[in-house]
Amino acid sequence: MRRLAGFGLVIASIGAVALGTQACGDDTGDSSFIPPPGSKDGGGVGDENQIILPKGDGSGGDTHQCVNLECKQVACTGQGAGGKTTSISGIVYDPAGKNPLYNVVVYVNNAPLTAITHGATCDKCGSTLSGNPLVATLTDAAGHFSLANVPVQDGLSLVMQVGKWRRVIKIPTVTLCGDTAITDINQSRLARRPAEFDPMDDIPQIAMTTGGADPLECLPRKIGIDDGQFTTNAGTGRVHMYQGAGGSQLKGGSPPVQPFWTSSTNLQKYDIVMLGCEGGTHQENKGPTAMQAMYDYAEMGGRLFGSHFHYVWLESGVKEFPTTATFNHTDMPDPINGTIDTSFPKGQAFSDWMGNVKALNGKDQFEINQPRHDVDSVNMKTSVRWVYNTPENAVLYYSFNTPVPLPPDQQCGKVVYSDLHVSSGDKTGGTFPNNCTTTNLSPQEKALEFMLFDLSSCIQNDTQKPPDPPTPVPN
Repeated sequence: MRRLAGFGLVIASIGAVALGTQACGDDTGDSSFIPPPGSKDGGGVGDENQIILPKGDGSGGDTHQCVNLECKQVACTGQGAGGKTTSISGIVYDPAGKNPLYNVVVYVNNAPLTAITHGATCDKCGSTLSGNPLVATLTDAAGHFSLANVPVQDGLSLVMQVGKWRRVIKIPTVTLCGDTAITDINQSRLARRPAEFDPMDDIPQIAMTTGGADPLECLPRKIGIDDGQFTTNAGTGRVHMYQGAGGSQLKGGSPPVQPFWTSSTNLQKYDIVMLGCEGGTHQENKGPTAMQAMYDYAEMGGRLFGSHFHYVWLESGVKEFPTTATFNHTDMPDPINGTIDTSFPKGQAFSDWMGNVKALNGKDQFEINQPRHDVDSVNMKTSVRWVYNTPENAVLYYSFNTPVPLPPDQQCGKVVYSDLHVSSGDKTGGTFPNNCTTTNLSPQEKALEFMLFDLSSCIQNDTQKPPDPPTPVPN
């Protein structure tokens, strides 16, 4: 907050200021914001919380002119390191309202929000945040956030967003120079469908391919996406299902994976493409045109997740894809423990998050059923190792950003590979969602939930701490 000149003078003449100082207009049209002495929003001299001024009113040589809700930000007595501020706090949950989420941006918009653009786009951190964020923060590994210096405004709009998941809520009353805590989980969870509570609520456009070895399609249901959002590509849902070899299909049928993934035009319509294991590489439905299309999709900003035999897109893929890891196909004990790589900040946050959701069975470890051994190591120049098993010399989760040859600040897309069957408790084949027989997430499904929301988030160098969300710089 900018320094408020003449503060002592204001204290001495608070009554006059309350009557005479004008701040610039805000979104409600109210052009002043200094509560009169003794009011519930601002007491007289000597009240610990109550000596306040609007930001940017032009007094004391401050030439910055506040805009909209910026004019409702206030300075509290004792504000500073460890001092008082007007804040909002809470925990952001997945759409099911069960698990907290890491690295979600929480912000107050100072202009109208705009609709999210769906499809493969180059999403740099901050580029997907509309509405001119005034104040912003990130959730931690417990899903907790504390947003400081918020405007004092009844009905304040608060946005929670990670990638193209977005939820907008209204805060009925903001506590002046204190904390307004959000305790209703239904209010602080992400949306289960577009416009669930607010017209600007949204979820990503996802392509889900099914397979005969891993009912991956059951995972989005468990994290809370509404069943009505699972449709064919001709429907209006946000999750379009395509039937792979041996995989489930929607009632009435689902289009086949071929020719879907043979066309980059088809793929680029989706924010995320999730590939359920087909029980084999099935290269008969993944010819050279499909390999090129999947590579192009990732390069243009697509987000790609594949389990087990979908290593074929990487090992036999186009250009740099085969160089992202060292592939080796051997047997693996079942079950095993996966160890989370905590040598980088997001890896440590992953382990902390897994501990918070009760998924660990040891330090940085969780049990994995139906693991596979197809990756010995990753190329540390291009890829990030997330989960590994030392006795078996196996990498269970790894990711890389695309285009692979470019420096991190020029990359747009992301690929995550999981060498295990994620939804091992559900049934393959049959009719969706009848094949989804479990409701709670196993430890390995919780790991995928973390990876899925990380896959959704803005593209950054994953070995580094997530960058702070951008907010306007005062002029």
